[in-house]
Amino acid sequence: MENMLNEVQNKIVKETEGPIMVLAGAGSGKTRVLTHRIAHILKNNLASPFEVLAITFTNKAATEIKNRLFLMGINSATVWAMTFHSMCCRILRLEANSLDGYTSSFSIFDEQDKKSVIKKIVKELNLKDDSLVSEVDDKLSKYKMSNMTLDEYKAINCFIDHDKLVFDIMVRYENRLKSENAMDFDDLINKTLWLLKSNQHVREKYQRQFRYILVDEFQDTNETQYELVKILGAYHQNVFAVGDEDQSIYGWRGASIDNIKRFLKDFSGAKLYKLEQNYRSTKTIIDCANKIIKNNKNRIDKTLFTENINGENVVYKKCYEDKDEADFVTKKILELVKLNDYKYKDIAVLMRLNAFTKKFEDKFVAYNIPYKIFGGLKFYERAEIKNVMAYFKLLVNPFDEESFLRVINFPKRGIGDGAIQKLKDVSLGQSLFNATLNLSNAETGTLAKFLPFKNLMTDFIQKIKEMTLYDFAKYVIDETNILAEYSNDTDEDTNRKLNINELLQNIKNYQDENPTKTLVDFLQMVSLSTDIDNYEEEDNSVTLATVHSVKGLEFKVVFVIGLEEKYFPIIRLDSTELDMEEERRLMYVAITRAKERLYLTCSKSRYMYGKQSFSQISRFLRELGYETRSQYSNGFGEYNNSIYDDYENDGYPTYNSNSYAYDRNNNNATNSHYSYKKDFGTSINNFMHKSANKKPIDFAVGDRVFHSNYGVGFITFVDSSTRTVKIDFERFGNKTLSVDFAPIKKL
Repeated sequence: MENMLNEVQNKIVKETEGPIMVLAGAGSGKTRVLTHRIAHILKNNLASPFEVLAITFTNKAATEIKNRLFLMGINSATVWAMTFHSMCCRILRLEANSLDGYTSSFSIFDEQDKKSVIKKIVKELNLKDDSLVSEVDDKLSKYKMSNMTLDEYKAINCFIDHDKLVFDIMVRYENRLKSENAMDFDDLINKTLWLLKSNQHVREKYQRQFRYILVDEFQDTNETQYELVKILGAYHQNVFAVGDEDQSIYGWRGASIDNIKRFLKDFSGAKLYKLEQNYRSTKTIIDCANKIIKNNKNRIDKTLFTENINGENVVYKKCYEDKDEADFVTKKILELVKLNDYKYKDIAVLMRLNAFTKKFEDKFVAYNIPYKIFGGLKFYERAEIKNVMAYFKLLVNPFDEESFLRVINFPKRGIGDGAIQKLKDVSLGQSLFNATLNLSNAETGTLAKFLPFKNLMTDFIQKIKEMTLYDFAKYVIDETNILAEYSNDTDEDTNRKLNINELLQNIKNYQDENPTKTLVDFLQMVSLSTDIDNYEEEDNSVTLATVHSVKGLEFKVVFVIGLEEKYFPIIRLDSTELDMEEERRLMYVAITRAKERLYLTCSKSRYMYGKQSFSQISRFLRELGYETRSQYSNGFGEYNNSIYDDYENDGYPTYNSNSYAYDRNNNNATNSHYSYKKDFGTSINNFMHKSANKKPIDFAVGDRVFHSNYGVGFITFVDSSTRTVKIDFERFGNKTLSVDFAPIKKL
């Protein structure tokens, strides 16, 4: 086993006692270290398998750890190798008796279910503001990631009538989920943390059980996840955290690289190690990655190196229009497959925004290139699949009103809103499903419409006890006659039927691999799956994906496209230097997905948001040395006037650096309608100056304020000329924000 590890890795594996933080660079073998560390613990009888908790970022990573342990001859069946959400779900089901108002069969609402509940509440309140649903959805997630109680959240957020309305909908949402014995994804973490804090017996049970805790992708933990690790690891203190601040790309959903620093502070005597040798990529690609990430200041110094070959040079291609960019990538893929023995599955086209896929899809179809869009509509989010799954969920959790309303008239049974209201009137506090089951078979009138559904579900309740998981699922689909709902001779209906058959195959595979698992287990697996868990390496297709969605994957060939300001990096009015550092980390992650070949592309002109507009070269290309003239004059966000004049003259238009007039082949068409703002920083300042006549700035140095993303902070500087304030946030440091646009409230 030791022969598979380098010297640093071997030392980390064997040092089992006490808190340890490992900064593991991209491709440095951290999964190998995690697996060997668990194997070392178990082989030396330092703990039983169920006393080891290994928290991963994805279910795919957890499965990989267990598979590697199996191949090493380690019995890992009872090792807790799982994601944060899976761990919390298991604890909550095991400790359901300690949860007020919940049973162990609680449903897990996905994002669609969550928005459906919010929409119903908004409708019940006779509100017409469509933006409320998204706003409440966003506020609910931020509240649950903040590690605050509802009362605490209210105290620092509800100042005006609109805030109070949003909060009222949030409270109604929370009450609705509880009445339906349901939780959303954020609840799984939140309620587990509450349970551990409030229940000494449960807290000490798991603190004593987990002798060794290993946490992967530690840089992506948020506030509540960090608190979970801190509480669970408090007794034995054997917490092993693996992270890389250079790959922290989920700040927008609450992740904080500061948790690495907090770990070293909160776990007394914690040791710090670095894994800097990359085993994935060529020297050329690693050099490219190092050039990018060295520009970030908020990081612990480390430099990736590799003993792999130099490999092919990184290819940088500038195109005139985005359609030319798609054409270049398409033809290069065909060349790589035909002449260089690559398979389509070896290739990924990565982008910052999902909106960039369309032109590539069109080209791939035209050239018969198989592809899959990673991060698109998930299989289990398709309507036909959710319809089948709703029957399963309702049988497991009879309080799940969302599932009941989804299936009560599907397939059609002539049951509308009026009939459902009639059922509610006679339900006497029961769930709608239980009220249906308790209807008399002698019912007449409107309620009689529910009797066929009652008889169908009563039969299912009996059959689920007698049949295997797969046989029962097939029985439900056959008896409900769902496939008949998709009987039209169209591609859409054909695909829907194929998807339902694929669902049955998935259930069959799950049953074969997990013969003792139940319908509850299957539903939980589906609820907690992510895009990356469904990635099939054997599927011979080019991957079209955002960089966020391929974290943890690698490809022999990677194209990073759309490298222009506004698109990669994304720049907003309130972007700060910390935001730009996260964009740069995202570029670093994109580069380090490549094993053998890397292509970087940009376009002078791109069709976005309904119009064709000219673009500015991404600063990341400048940092890599592909564009030699400085694009910036005064640091972050300020540009000089020579953005375009260093494009090579390859038959495309050139641009006069003084007037920015369109000039093809030096014909000096200075009266052309092609003209652009010279300076992004200046355009922002001009925009701010337009606000000069607005009301006086109601902030002063020393004011304590709250920002919906960054939390609580103190104002340290007020600039009335640009109408901005500098705020020192407790968790995020200094940020300069616009008083007219940033969501800041004085406390």
